Amino acid sequence: MFLLGFLGCLIFTVVVCTLTLKNPLLMIHNYPPKIREKVYKLGLCEREEETIWKRLAKLVFFGFVFGIILYLHYQVRDFWFIFTKSYILFTIINLYDVIVIDLIWFCHSEGVKIKGTEDMEEYEDMKFHIIGGLKGMVLGLIISLIAGGFASLIQLLFF
Repeated sequence: MFLLGFLGCLIFTVVVCTLTLKNPLLMIHNYPPKIREKVYKLGLCEREEETIWKRLAKLVFFGFVFGIILYLHYQVRDFWFIFTKSYILFTIINLYDVIVIDLIWFCHSEGVKIKGTEDMEEYEDMKFHIIGGLKGMVLGLIISLIAGGFASLIQLLFF
């Protein structure tokens, strides 16, 4: 589990940091609401509303990915085993995201600041990131249910 957690955090870091540093507007949906509102007011990017279907598709996608990775790693198709391992893996990545990416890097880095919003104190709003991490824990349960369901489906269809 340690290796999967480490690899998950590494991949997460590369994707998030690369996109944020290359163009912070690509990650605008992860910014505090007041910063997003100012960015939209300044016309720096279009407001993109995320529909329930888009969110559901993301949950299913990540559940499927976690299910495949854990199935291939452990060669186990038991619902509860995959559910538990998936939630542990998700929790490792989520805690890493909150502590390292959000609280240590995002809240203290000039590189994440969007032109025209540099003076906003919301960049240092740790409460926003902690609440986001708690919401992530709930999403992790849903993703893990999907991952466990996927493992069970493999069991039903192929074994």
